[in-house]
Amino acid sequence: MKKKVLCLLSLVLCVCLLPPAAATAAAPAGNEHDYTIDSPYKDVDWDSWKALKAALHTHTIASDGAANIDETVESHYALGFDILAITDHMVNAAPWNKKPQTVPIMTLVKQERNQGRELSVLTDERYAEILSGAGRGGRGMLDVPLGVELNGAVPSNSHLNGLFVNYGQGLIGVDGDYETPAREVDRLGGVTFLNHLGNVTQAWDKKDPDISRSPRWVNKFARIFLDTKSCVAMDINSGTDDHTGYDRILWDEVLQKTIPNGRNVSCITFSDSHGLDQNDRAFTVMMEPENTVEALRTCLETGAYFGISRHAKVELGESFEGSGPTPIVTRIDVDQAADTITLSGAHYDAVTWVSNGEIIAVGEKLALDQVSNSLGCYVRAYLTGPGGICYTQAFVITAPDIHMGKPYVPAVTYDYSFFLRKLVTFLDDYLFSKSAVVALFKHLALGI
Repeated sequence: MKKKVLCLLSLVLCVCLLPPAAATAAAPAGNEHDYTIDSPYKDVDWDSWKALKAALHTHTIASDGAANIDETVESHYALGFDILAITDHMVNAAPWNKKPQTVPIMTLVKQERNQGRELSVLTDERYAEILSGAGRGGRGMLDVPLGVELNGAVPSNSHLNGLFVNYGQGLIGVDGDYETPAREVDRLGGVTFLNHLGNVTQAWDKKDPDISRSPRWVNKFARIFLDTKSCVAMDINSGTDDHTGYDRILWDEVLQKTIPNGRNVSCITFSDSHGLDQNDRAFTVMMEPENTVEALRTCLETGAYFGISRHAKVELGESFEGSGPTPIVTRIDVDQAADTITLSGAHYDAVTWVSNGEIIAVGEKLALDQVSNSLGCYVRAYLTGPGGICYTQAFVITAPDIHMGKPYVPAVTYDYSFFLRKLVTFLDDYLFSKSAVVALFKHLALGI
């Protein structure tokens, strides 16, 4: 009898411990989350918006380029560009039919390129034709106002570009100090982006990718983006990718710092052209409803564009040079319910997905639940093909049951440029600003 009672009690206990059938059916699989995908392309109308080819970093003989202003404009027009920003060192760009104010010491030092030639600009008639799209079915080329490469004569090439505001004319800058010009352009209402950071970090030149992971650089650039919203992007592949090969690593590291702190950071690519034969090495494709200055600015601020290059030393090999049409994304479909991102494109052989600096998947469609174990706070993609490479911006990934925390980013970067800037400011306030000799030098050498 005792044995039967024990058996009965055991059976009742087992039944009580079984979960309800409905609860079992509703329980999610262990690797599924209710993801939210924040796409920088969410406002793009893929059926009606324009894909505009843009050159946002170019040089002429007004600083250290080899081509004149009219030659540069005509070359880009013939190559099918829709948007052109001339960004000479320390020279605020003028409309293409006007001569900008040059910096005497820059043109003197760079005579091996400019050959002492006088500036030559478009006629008023030709300027109007290019703006209106003559010979291109009405597809005009936008003249981006007041482009300039800031910190234009510093030793480490710690450069950044400014657009839309009158700042930087004749300013040499302080080596390594991106912060001051970015802050000043922001104050005036303009836009900046950081150029060829590998020139400063020396990661590619030293063949050491870990330099791009160094907190010294990651925190410095992350802090700039967190503090300066109008600093919209960082260059990850420019020219022939000679110095920027590991700048994609740096971008990934910066994203892991800034996204959890509320800021996505766009990438940008450009030819950094100094001659007519360099104009089509790299560029961006801007998704805009119309080709205007206002639409361009909005596109830069939202990140609704793609970075294109014919060179990619890490992804495609050091000797690779693209030929023919470059890969391009033509549509992005984000399915929030299914937690998927699907890319459509042209002129590509492969699509690769990256998160937290690691390749996590390949193929046009990414299902987040299938890569949840390797998924960080973002994903980005790149398309490769015979013509080169196309980079998307980062898609921010969140889920209510995933808490990543906010990585610490020092409020101030105490590097050599911080102290050098303090020294220069002190000398300028108490010595240089009162010196007639310095004033004469600025006038004769810098044109200010």
